[in-house]
Amino acid sequence: MLDADVLSSFFYPHVLQHGIMFRSADPEARDRLSMLAVQSPSRALGDHALKSLAWVDDDEVPRLCSRFDEHPPPWASPRFSAAEYALWAGWLLDSGDGRPLLLSAGCRRLERGAETGSPVVVISRTQQECGRCSGPLTALLELDLHDERLGFLGLPGGCLRVLTCEGCVQSSTVYAEVDLAGGARWMEESPQPHVVPSGMSYLPERQLGRPERRTPFEAHAFANHMSQVGGQAGWIQNPDYPQCPRCRRLMPSSARST
Repeated sequence: MLDADVLSSFFYPHVLQHGIMFRSADPEARDRLSMLAVQSPSRALGDHALKSLAWVDDDEVPRLCSRFDEHPPPWASPRFSAAEYALWAGWLLDSGDGRPLLLSAGCRRLERGAETGSPVVVISRTQQECGRCSGPLTALLELDLHDERLGFLGLPGGCLRVLTCEGCVQSSTVYAEVDLAGGARWMEESPQPHVVPSGMSYLPERQLGRPERRTPFEAHAFANHMSQVGGQAGWIQNPDYPQCPRCRRLMPSSARST
């Protein structure tokens, strides 16, 4: 694929997702991507090469990416950061060893009307109000953590309930305080929306599907219409892992729905 100059076929909107096809690349391909990112005659090609390198599931990749922070390539902008390329592949580039993941290693399909009594409820209305716009809050996800099919999330407890405001979330991040017993409430640190929401655009309800995804990257790589719990998010923009307003850590992705 490198000999065929496949990296030149990457563009936005994506016909080919940046680099995920190189996830199982061997050391020779990994080193070719690293060299191409250094020697690229254009910013676009260098950008694609470095994103592809970040996707390679190899213990050597964090060290190679860190080198780009120490010695940025000629095409790099003044705000260049190799850590942003790691986020494309769902991991953190930090000062420690390894590549901490921002996604779960497993995932489950979400489908409409998949089963009765599903352990996953997606989009249900609540009586709670948003602290910014006073609109009704929506329970984005309700997960029955007792169900063994959700064991891959590694969450102890009985129920996880995640809230959002379908008005404010159109222009800002909405945060909720949650516990693992089904408790959830709007978090005061949620920022003021950039625009005042003029209407609600309710999301479709879905339930847990029976088959497990073949890989946690399936939906990200192949279709924007796939919905799932766990796995890699299918970004329609640059990766945007929210930062907890209290501990300042990046929050891992646990679900995507379209």
